[in-house]
Amino acid sequence: MAQAWFELSNIDASQGNLPSAVEELERARRLQPRQPVFYACLGKLLSRMSRHDDALKSFRQALEVDSNYWDGHLALGDELAAVGRLPEAQIQFETCIKQRPDSAPAHVKLGAALAQQGQSGAARHEFEEALRLDPANKPAQELLSQMQPSR
Repeated sequence: MAQAWFELSNIDASQGNLPSAVEELERARRLQPRQPVFYACLGKLLSRMSRHDDALKSFRQALEVDSNYWDGHLALGDELAAVGRLPEAQIQFETCIKQRPDSAPAHVKLGAALAQQGQSGAARHEFEEALRLDPANKPAQELLSQMQPSR
């Protein structure tokens, strides 16, 4: 039944009914508390509802269940960056890259966090790595072009 509640939550979330989606995802999580994806998806819903502290808690719970859940590190990093906690976000993006070095989005997100902290050389390296992995990556192209000196 946990998977059914999870899918129902996805349907409600896609229709914008976030309170119901949260409730359904909580049911799925209670039925299968060792599923990190349930915590991560709950965190994403809570973030959409501007419940950032609860979202952070949920992302951390996903990683308590499975510290190798790379998508959990990526999601936690996104949330930390969204609330301005860039050094902590950077750590999560770096952890994600250690687990999934081929993740172009993780390199882009790490690059953005580095750029916002004034580390332009390291940021440029991450954007270039994202483009090496995915030459059509628009966010990496745009962020890298913003770093180019104006002529």
